[in-house]
Amino acid sequence: MHYVCSDIHGQYGLYRRLIDELELQESDTLYVIGDAIDRGPDSVGILKDIMSRPNVELFLGNHELMMLDHYAGTGYPGIWTHESNGGTATLSQMEELTKGERKEILDYVSNTWLQKYIAVGDRCYALHHSYWITTAEGNDIRFSELGRSNWTTVFDAVWNSPYRLFEHVHPDEYIDGCIHVIGHVPVQFVAENQAAVRDGKIRMEDIRPPFIDAVGHIYNIDGGCSLRGKSDIGGLYCMSLEADENGHRKEFWIR
Repeated sequence: MHYVCSDIHGQYGLYRRLIDELELQESDTLYVIGDAIDRGPDSVGILKDIMSRPNVELFLGNHELMMLDHYAGTGYPGIWTHESNGGTATLSQMEELTKGERKEILDYVSNTWLQKYIAVGDRCYALHHSYWITTAEGNDIRFSELGRSNWTTVFDAVWNSPYRLFEHVHPDEYIDGCIHVIGHVPVQFVAENQAAVRDGKIRMEDIRPPFIDAVGHIYNIDGGCSLRGKSDIGGLYCMSLEADENGHRKEFWIR
């Protein structure tokens, strides 16, 4: 089975509960499609656990890119620890490590996926944190393969989103015959869901992933772990790519 989750944001307790509930077998793979770190209490614990598991694979998110930029002095190295990005707690944890431990984590994150395509039955899934590298359609790409000379391309891939006012891209740019599974923007912040809350059709605390766009080619699975430090809204969502004959997937909603 192929499982996908995103945007754990330092919530180690939720992550470990998901691992326990998944009961991953040797043939299973869990893909964490970016933003495992920041805002929550134990980002380094999550990274170390992912690194220890051969069947859990991490993708680069905008928060991992900010961390790499901080240590490399490239891109926008100062924004990671800005209050709005929540990197201070992760930085404190990283600085408590030995130089060798810190290098091991940074080397691992530098080789994570930017995008990966998976065929399940007659369906194609494109996994990436938010946007994708349109010039490399159909190609599996790791951050290390592009190098820092392509930093702007990487920045766009992990920051652009059809659900952001800034760094906005139109959903039609994702139409390529695959289902794009993304995170980056909590489903609670998607405009359609916020309108439903304002109209009294749903309570904010009852919103959960996935948010599927009208055409059905984008699945947003960011459950809002980034909100957990401020409220009881949000949680960690995970789904299988495989579905039964009725289209039902295995789903996990950890709160």
